[in-house]
Amino acid sequence: MSTQNLIATLKTQETNLNSLIGVLEEKKQAIIENNYTHLNETLVKEQNILHNIGFEEKNRMKAVQDLAKELNLEIKDLSLKNILSKNSDLSKNENKEIQQLRKSLKEKLVRIANTNKQLKDVIDFSRGLIKDTIVMIAGLKKRELVNKRV
Repeated sequence: MSTQNLIATLKTQETNLNSLIGVLEEKKQAIIENNYTHLNETLVKEQNILHNIGFEEKNRMKAVQDLAKELNLEIKDLSLKNILSKNSDLSKNENKEIQQLRKSLKEKLVRIANTNKQLKDVIDFSRGLIKDTIVMIAGLKKRELVNKRV
């Protein structure tokens, strides 16, 4: 029973990460298009999804803990890698499904990290552009004032 709970939690987390990827792409478009209203909407969506991801991570940790107790495993770290490496009692189908979900989650996390890096680069570029524009308008003598505020 605990194995099915773990699989259900991983599937829910996969859905959450898919939603986060979509929102991050929307956020990137909003920044590129300079659409402040849409950017605020995506930030609210992102916060809700991050809350759901945190909640589901707690569920995953509980499911791993319950599964370890059910299988009489001593694990310190509640990672999927530990439960899979120390457990031979899972059926091949369950083990395979957990492995596939784990791989899928890792791939999604890498994509999220890459998208976040792209967003950081776009924001840094925008800040530099704004700073340079303000310096051109205010003049070189006001550079110190601009550096403090941007």
